[in-house]
Amino acid sequence: MYSEPDRRRVSLGLAGAHARQIPAERHIGTYRDFLRRHEMEAIAAARGSKREREQFAQCLLSKAGDTRNVMLAVEHCASRGQAAGPNGLRPADLDATARWNLAREPGKVIRNGTFLPGKTRTTWIQKGAGRGQRPIRVQNFEDRCAERAVLQVIRPLTQSQFLDSSFGFRTPGRSREQALATAERLALDLDCWT
Repeated sequence: MYSEPDRRRVSLGLAGAHARQIPAERHIGTYRDFLRRHEMEAIAAARGSKREREQFAQCLLSKAGDTRNVMLAVEHCASRGQAAGPNGLRPADLDATARWNLAREPGKVIRNGTFLPGKTRTTWIQKGAGRGQRPIRVQNFEDRCAERAVLQVIRPLTQSQFLDSSFGFRTPGRSREQALATAERLALDLDCWT
C-alpha cells in the first residue's frame, strides 16, 4: 500500500505533480498547502523572465493578505514570543475563533496596501555583565503577524536569487553559525587556514 511513489511523496508532505499545477489562489487543501504552492510559483517566477517576475510581483499583496497566509503567520507568531504589545494583547489571550478573526482583519488591509503598524513600546534589557543595556522594540501582536505574512510571501522569491554560498539573515540552514561551519569544513578540505 505505501510502496507506491505517490503515497510516499504525500506522507513526506511534498506536493505531487497534480498539486504543483493548482494555482496558490485556489482554495484547495490546507493553508500550509497554499504556502507550498506559492513557494513553487515564486521559485518559478524568480527563474523566469523579467516580465514573469513583474507579473508575479503584482499578486504579492493579495497573497500576503490571503487569510490562509495570515493564519500561518498568526500561528508562527503565537508560538514565538508571548509579550504583549502596547495595546496589551497577548497571543495566549486568543482562542481559535479570535485567531481566525485576527487573520481576516489584517488580511484585508494588507491586500488593499493600506496597512499601518501601531505604536511600539521600547524596553531596555541588560546586555550582560557590566556591558550596559540595549533597547528592544515590542510591537503589537497584530503588527508582528502582518510582518510575518509579508515575509512568508516575499522570502521564496528572494531566497531563490541568493547563491548557495550566501549566509546570514536567511532561512534556517543559512545562519552565521552555518557560515562558520562551512568555512571550517572548506579550510579542512583544502588545508588552507589563511
